[in-house]
Amino acid sequence: MNHVPEISVIVPVYKVEEYLPQCIDSILAQTFTNFELLLVDDGSPDRCGEICEEYAGKDTRIRVFHQQNSGVSAARNIGLQHAKGTYIVFVDSDDWVSTDYLLHLYKSLPDTGIGLVMGGALKYSIDGKLIGKITLPEIFIGSNIGEGFAEYGLDRFGFSCSKLYSAELIRENKLCFDCNVHCMEDLIFMIDYILLSDYIRLCNFMDYNYRIAYSAETLSSRMNTYSDEYNIFSAYRSRMERFEDVCCLSDELTRYLRHSVSLVFQRVLLSLHTNGYPFRQRVACLDDLLSKEKEWIEERFMPDYKADCIAKYLLCHMGGGFFDCWISLLRFLRFKKSFGMH
Repeated sequence: MNHVPEISVIVPVYKVEEYLPQCIDSILAQTFTNFELLLVDDGSPDRCGEICEEYAGKDTRIRVFHQQNSGVSAARNIGLQHAKGTYIVFVDSDDWVSTDYLLHLYKSLPDTGIGLVMGGALKYSIDGKLIGKITLPEIFIGSNIGEGFAEYGLDRFGFSCSKLYSAELIRENKLCFDCNVHCMEDLIFMIDYILLSDYIRLCNFMDYNYRIAYSAETLSSRMNTYSDEYNIFSAYRSRMERFEDVCCLSDELTRYLRHSVSLVFQRVLLSLHTNGYPFRQRVACLDDLLSKEKEWIEERFMPDYKADCIAKYLLCHMGGGFFDCWISLLRFLRFKKSFGMH
């Protein structure tokens, strides 16, 4: 391929041989044809690597990269390093896209500025049944992006797909996915990008088909280790505080951002029980957390329920042991109006 493609489509690939052909075929069938397809095999133990090579042998727009299993963030970063396109699009390897996916994203670019184009998506069960929609209004946010981020709740749309990114902005600012964050890495990357953008364009088309391999109940119960959840919280909080620093936000929108950080912080607290840490280890982690975050907890942690407000008071004023006993009691009673129990 001698010319520079307009769009680089990056697909991280791991253990999806059943769905990979549908994903690749849907990309190759695009009505917008000036693109390259980068397939990054993340050390998949099945036939994914072979399938990628078979497709590359049939279409010169495809390039394949193989790496030892390092996670989806590392795979996406490999794609970013090798992308030649003016714009970047991500597709997950167990999903598929409509034929106008790239065309609609590309045609939604404004005449000036560098920013982010976002579309919606359709959600499907593992057996291909339509189970929901991710819808966005038709909105252009060209000033005070932080206010727009909060006003339209874009933290709820942090997935990397169904978006068109500027490769120039990514390269010049050395943006990449954080390999030390194992949850919400898509959202953190998006926020880093938005903070450098001139605009966000929200679009109401839904050309991305998102396959959900687990139920909402399973998703809500998935939890990383305490240290991983704390890293996620620290990374997310720093981005939200940057929004507060660089954007002129109303009190209402500031509260919204701080509440979103509180929800992430609750995962840190819940991880101690969800992962089955023994009592002494839980208390040691809580005491360490207090030594680092007591001021933030007192001033900015915003629990939703009275039971959680009591938990916050116990943590800040009585210590990790009392807090842990309270949370253990709530879990034993299956108390509904408490974080992680509703």
